[in-house]
Amino acid sequence: MTAAAKTILYFSYYLFFMGLSLAIIPNLILPLLGFQETQEVWVRVLGIVTLVVGYYYFQTANAEITLFFEFTVIARIFVFIAFILMVIFGKAPVLLILTGFVDFAGAIWTHMSLKKK
Repeated sequence: MTAAAKTILYFSYYLFFMGLSLAIIPNLILPLLGFQETQEVWVRVLGIVTLVVGYYYFQTANAEITLFFEFTVIARIFVFIAFILMVIFGKAPVLLILTGFVDFAGAIWTHMSLKKK
Protein backbone atom coordinates (compact mmCIF):
# COMPACT_ATOMS: atom_id res chain seq x y z
CA MET A 1 0.00 0.00 0.00
CA THR A 2 1.36 3.42 -0.96
CA ALA A 3 1.95 6.15 1.59
CA ALA A 4 -0.94 8.15 0.12
CA ALA A 5 -3.29 5.17 0.41
CA LYS A 6 -2.29 4.78 4.04
CA THR A 7 -3.31 8.37 4.77
CA ILE A 8 -6.74 7.63 3.34
CA LEU A 9 -6.96 4.33 5.20
CA TYR A 10 -6.13 6.00 8.52
CA PHE A 11 -8.65 8.74 7.82
CA SER A 12 -11.26 6.03 7.22
CA TYR A 13 -10.61 4.78 10.76
CA TYR A 14 -11.29 8.28 12.09
CA LEU A 15 -14.52 8.41 10.06
CA PHE A 16 -15.56 4.98 11.36
CA PHE A 17 -14.95 6.13 14.93
CA MET A 18 -16.87 9.38 14.49
CA GLY A 19 -19.66 7.68 12.57
CA LEU A 20 -20.15 4.93 15.12
CA SER A 21 -19.97 7.40 17.98
CA LEU A 22 -22.57 9.70 16.45
CA ALA A 23 -24.84 6.80 15.48
CA ILE A 24 -24.66 4.91 18.77
CA ILE A 25 -23.60 7.30 21.56
CA PRO A 26 -24.10 10.82 20.23
CA ASN A 27 -24.67 12.39 23.63
CA LEU A 28 -21.20 11.34 24.71
CA ILE A 29 -19.54 12.94 21.67
CA LEU A 30 -21.66 16.08 21.18
CA PRO A 31 -20.69 17.82 24.46
CA LEU A 32 -17.01 17.14 23.73
CA LEU A 33 -17.47 19.15 20.53
CA GLY A 34 -19.34 21.96 22.27
CA PHE A 35 -22.83 20.91 21.21
CA GLN A 36 -25.78 20.25 23.49
CA GLU A 37 -27.07 16.73 23.97
CA THR A 38 -30.04 15.87 21.78
CA GLN A 39 -32.63 13.19 21.28
CA GLU A 40 -33.23 14.24 17.69
CA VAL A 41 -32.55 11.71 14.97
CA TRP A 42 -30.43 14.05 12.78
CA VAL A 43 -27.23 13.32 14.68
CA ARG A 44 -27.64 9.56 14.25
CA VAL A 45 -28.38 10.08 10.55
CA LEU A 46 -25.15 12.08 10.31
CA GLY A 47 -23.36 9.20 12.03
CA ILE A 48 -24.65 6.71 9.45
CA VAL A 49 -23.63 9.00 6.57
CA THR A 50 -20.19 9.38 8.15
CA LEU A 51 -19.88 5.59 8.37
CA VAL A 52 -20.72 5.30 4.67
CA VAL A 53 -18.13 7.93 3.76
CA GLY A 54 -15.64 6.04 5.93
CA TYR A 55 -16.44 2.91 3.95
CA TYR A 56 -15.64 4.77 0.71
CA TYR A 57 -12.33 5.93 2.12
CA PHE A 58 -11.50 2.42 3.34
CA GLN A 59 -12.30 0.77 0.02
CA THR A 60 -10.55 3.35 -2.15
CA ALA A 61 -7.44 3.14 0.04
CA ASN A 62 -7.32 -0.63 -0.41
CA ALA A 63 -7.96 -0.29 -4.15
CA GLU A 64 -5.30 2.43 -4.47
CA ILE A 65 -7.65 4.81 -6.28
CA THR A 66 -5.26 7.74 -6.44
CA LEU A 67 -7.70 10.05 -8.21
CA PHE A 68 -10.03 9.76 -5.22
CA PHE A 69 -7.13 10.63 -2.90
CA GLU A 70 -6.55 13.82 -4.90
CA PHE A 71 -10.24 14.75 -4.72
CA THR A 72 -10.28 14.36 -0.94
CA VAL A 73 -7.54 16.92 -0.45
CA ILE A 74 -9.69 19.77 -1.74
CA ALA A 75 -12.84 18.44 -0.06
CA ARG A 76 -11.22 18.11 3.37
CA ILE A 77 -9.70 21.59 3.15
CA PHE A 78 -13.18 22.86 2.26
CA VAL A 79 -14.60 21.19 5.39
CA PHE A 80 -12.02 22.98 7.55
CA ILE A 81 -12.78 26.37 5.97
CA ALA A 82 -16.54 25.81 6.22
CA PHE A 83 -16.28 24.91 9.91
CA ILE A 84 -14.21 28.02 10.59
CA LEU A 85 -16.79 30.17 8.82
CA MET A 86 -19.63 28.57 10.80
CA VAL A 87 -17.81 29.45 14.02
CA ILE A 88 -17.03 33.01 12.86
CA PHE A 89 -20.70 33.60 12.00
CA GLY A 90 -21.85 32.19 15.33
CA LYS A 91 -23.54 29.11 13.89
CA ALA A 92 -21.33 26.52 15.61
CA PRO A 93 -19.22 26.17 18.77
CA VAL A 94 -15.49 26.88 18.56
CA LEU A 95 -14.61 23.24 19.23
CA LEU A 96 -16.00 22.33 15.81
CA ILE A 97 -12.80 23.79 14.39
CA LEU A 98 -10.94 20.91 16.06
CA THR A 99 -12.77 18.31 13.96
CA GLY A 100 -12.19 20.46 10.90
CA PHE A 101 -8.51 20.59 11.74
CA VAL A 102 -8.40 16.77 11.62
CA ASP A 103 -9.71 17.01 8.06
CA PHE A 104 -7.20 19.74 7.20
CA ALA A 105 -4.21 17.90 8.68
CA GLY A 106 -5.25 14.71 6.90
CA ALA A 107 -5.59 16.59 3.62
CA ILE A 108 -2.12 18.06 3.92
CA TRP A 109 -0.68 14.64 4.82
CA THR A 110 -2.38 13.06 1.81
CA HIS A 111 -1.24 15.89 -0.47
CA MET A 112 2.37 15.54 0.66
CA SER A 113 2.23 11.76 0.23
CA LEU A 114 0.87 12.12 -3.28
CA LYS A 115 3.69 14.52 -4.18
CA LYS A 116 6.33 12.01 -3.02
CA LYS A 117 5.37 9.32 -5.52
